[in-house]
Amino acid sequence: MKMEICHQLGRNFRCAKESQTQDGTGEGLILAPRYMERKTVRALPLSLKQKSIFDPQFFVPDVARGSLATYDFFPCLCNDIDECSRKCVNFQLHNNFRYIVIPTQFEEGMQTGFIERQLERFINPFLNAIANIGTNKDVLLQLVVTREMLIDKDEKGRPRFPNKLLNIITGIRRISGVYLIFDHHYTSQQIKNIGFLTAALRFINGFAIENEMDVILGYLNTEAILYSITGPKIVTIGSMSATRKFKVKHFEKKEEGEGGFPQARSRIYFPTLLQWITPSRVAEIAQKMADQRGFFGPREYQSVVTRHPQERKKVYLHHLLAFSRQLRIIGDLEGKERFLRVRTMMEKAVENFALMDSRDIELNPDNNGSHLKKWLKVAREFGKKQGWE
Repeated sequence: MKMEICHQLGRNFRCAKESQTQDGTGEGLILAPRYMERKTVRALPLSLKQKSIFDPQFFVPDVARGSLATYDFFPCLCNDIDECSRKCVNFQLHNNFRYIVIPTQFEEGMQTGFIERQLERFINPFLNAIANIGTNKDVLLQLVVTREMLIDKDEKGRPRFPNKLLNIITGIRRISGVYLIFDHHYTSQQIKNIGFLTAALRFINGFAIENEMDVILGYLNTEAILYSITGPKIVTIGSMSATRKFKVKHFEKKEEGEGGFPQARSRIYFPTLLQWITPSRVAEIAQKMADQRGFFGPREYQSVVTRHPQERKKVYLHHLLAFSRQLRIIGDLEGKERFLRVRTMMEKAVENFALMDSRDIELNPDNNGSHLKKWLKVAREFGKKQGWE
């Protein structure tokens, strides 16, 4: 199955829309009502909405933060969950989005009764609303899976909570796919925990390959390339760090006297390294790696990267174009062929870091390639289980 790309929208959604329309960097959008008023969403071209997914963002249902307050179906603005689910389903149908999304409420860690609460709060009421309204449109169930949930194992070392979640969700006939978000808490630029990554591949695979369900992976950073080997239908790209890593604090109640969130530190994406580099190191890399053709990515934005790395908007556009091109290359492949291409991309990135090291370019742990060998290990173990390695 061909893998598609959607832009994960956030505060800087206009930049993502420009990239999608101007540079052709994705099939559609995952819309963010936290930052987009209802009238803004409704005004989008129908042709774009048909390719896009509306994320209700009910993560903190008792707080209608930001533009969420413009949606009359947000839980704290409704009399009850039946009204909320009916209005939300109708909104998605009237705008003719690609799927109907059943939202989820975020829960920290791994708490007893999580699945039962999700069924009561949103899954069953939304399924009832869908049945009562009557529609054949495909339904996605949104899930925010925490690190604690994902790595939970029984006394024999087998996945416990993930398997329970898989069994329940795959048993609900009306649900044709899942919109997965991982809340991993890691502070490093790239995820380096082998146990987490192994569990993530196994969990995605359980839906995508073993049960042939549509899997949409949200809030992804560069690990989208690694996750692609599990056969997701859609992976996301984001212009800002807040759209590449899920943080529930963006949806929680703002405390009195609390300022806005600090602007994320600008970084430059190097597709040849599968890594982000701080702008202060770009000039040295440009000088010492000048003989390496294509090292900096798309020529359309290369001058910005090498000469003006502080131009934030163009740096965003560079990343979206460079990363989407990588994803399209592997997205056109399937199964073993995709796996082999991903493995080659990682191996080449390791070689490029070694070349930089030989030219005395020193990078800190958030800029270097320390994640790549771990990703290769995880990918190869997955590939062996699929008979690809």
